[in-house]
Amino acid sequence: MSNTFCGEKIVVGVTGSIAAFKVAGWVSSLAKEGADVRVVMTESACRLVTPLTFAALSGNPVLTDMFAAEEAHSISHIQLGSEADLVLIAPATANTIARIAHGFGDDLLTTTVLAASCQVLVAPAMNSAMLLNPATKKNIQLLKEVGHEVIEPVSGQMACKTDGPGRLPEWDDVREQLLASLVEQDLQGEKILITAGPTREALDPARFLSNRSAGKMGYALARTAKRRGADVLLVSGPTSLPTPHGVKRLDIQTAEEMHSTVVESCQDMSVIIKAAAVSDFCPEHIRADKVKKEDA
Repeated sequence: MSNTFCGEKIVVGVTGSIAAFKVAGWVSSLAKEGADVRVVMTESACRLVTPLTFAALSGNPVLTDMFAAEEAHSISHIQLGSEADLVLIAPATANTIARIAHGFGDDLLTTTVLAASCQVLVAPAMNSAMLLNPATKKNIQLLKEVGHEVIEPVSGQMACKTDGPGRLPEWDDVREQLLASLVEQDLQGEKILITAGPTREALDPARFLSNRSAGKMGYALARTAKRRGADVLLVSGPTSLPTPHGVKRLDIQTAEEMHSTVVESCQDMSVIIKAAAVSDFCPEHIRADKVKKEDA
């Protein structure tokens, strides 16, 4: 396990959504990657997942009540907010979003957000009808207007057996957004084109010339450039790698396709990085039918 989050102080606010069980895995991953994770749970969240679970996964006591924390001389909401490098509220219910959007400070989590001097990320998770309600949409817009970052929910089947938007994204995508909030956005406004992976030059419908490139270097460059704020276009040969979060990907097969795609896309780019393993040779003629072994 990498130490990507080593030394980072991250406050995770857990609210009363059934998706809270997914965030337990997120907290575990953050702790394994070296983060100092402090979990704040609302009263409703404690009814879904026990504080002991998050305490075991984070390695720190879980805070649930503002006055109990003060009486125990624990970390107060002022210290939590001012000392944190990042505040993540996940899952964020419609109720919590409304209270934060309108500046409420009636529990430990909302007061921590009010006192935060760092980036606050909010990950909504709720029934689709609640998410699409005009009041919720307005409150989410208010969060953005005051500078909080909203991790957009994805579509899928809900706990209530309906389909639609409102599910928490997968951890890999959320992880990238957290990392982007923690690093300097020194590539903000830059447009970067990166080529990656191999090309395939067809011999016939069943065979091709290629190489063993997995595309890992180009994909890592694209992921890091996006993390630092760039607008990234990835021109990729055939690979099994997932597209890095927030990166636009164009798939190609041959060296000629890669060339034409790069030429068409490069005009307004700030930087072009050619990390692809382009085939050295291609056949003069591509057979329309599969070549029989005895005729090869």
